[in-house]
Amino acid sequence: MAKSRNIKTSITSGVNGMRLKNVLNQIKEINHKKTNIISPKLINEIRTQITKYFLNEDDEKMPQDNAVNSALGTIDDELGKIAKDVENKMKDDAQVQAALKKAPELAKVANESISRKHSALIEGNDSAVIKEELTILFAASVAMAIPAIVKLIGVIIKKISVAMGGEGKVGEYLEHKGDHWHHMITDFVLKGLQLMPGFKKLPTDKQQKIANLVHTVIVASLAVASGAGAIKALSQGSNAMAGVEGALTAVKAGEIGVGTFLKASIAKILT
Repeated sequence: MAKSRNIKTSITSGVNGMRLKNVLNQIKEINHKKTNIISPKLINEIRTQITKYFLNEDDEKMPQDNAVNSALGTIDDELGKIAKDVENKMKDDAQVQAALKKAPELAKVANESISRKHSALIEGNDSAVIKEELTILFAASVAMAIPAIVKLIGVIIKKISVAMGGEGKVGEYLEHKGDHWHHMITDFVLKGLQLMPGFKKLPTDKQQKIANLVHTVIVASLAVASGAGAIKALSQGSNAMAGVEGALTAVKAGEIGVGTFLKASIAKILT
């Protein structure tokens, strides 16, 4: 009985307890205002499921969480620095052209947007002109940023690998925390990329796809650095991600492979 009371107390106190109370109170309020929308039986079932969720959330905390949080906490700051550097370099047309020359897929996207922009100008379609200008801007800026982004990913992977302590631990983490990790990484990446010239004005779905792409490369890089067990955990089951095989192949080819993969994949997203 004492154990039961302790569990109940842990659920109904602190941040998680407040969330639970707020959800249940909102449900009861709706039920009170409009009868027969939510039955008492359903309220009890929801209470049970939410309680299980919070208990499982606490039970599944792993020692690697702090290591991952610490390493990932620098992503948005470092991407901000990269964005600032790119913004300065964008003032030099020669540097822009040199970067695009090394990223033919992105150069093609930019050239196609320039052509569409000219057509839109002739037609007097201002919204289309702005859309193409933003695509041109981001294609050029990301072409300049990718070498630095690839190096940043390498630094982060080293931090996480050392802190997590070995292949088995990384595989275990990927298996149990993959979904949570995905949201954590993409949130940091989105925040940093939004400082990149042109990115914030892209359609929301394209922003998310680019953030997901960077997430896939980060996780694939960590898996390759950690060994066969982590690669297996990443490639199979519920944690398998779209594009992961391509990312794994790119990572195994080194920084040049990762850069090429990112350039080609972002070009497809922008098209």
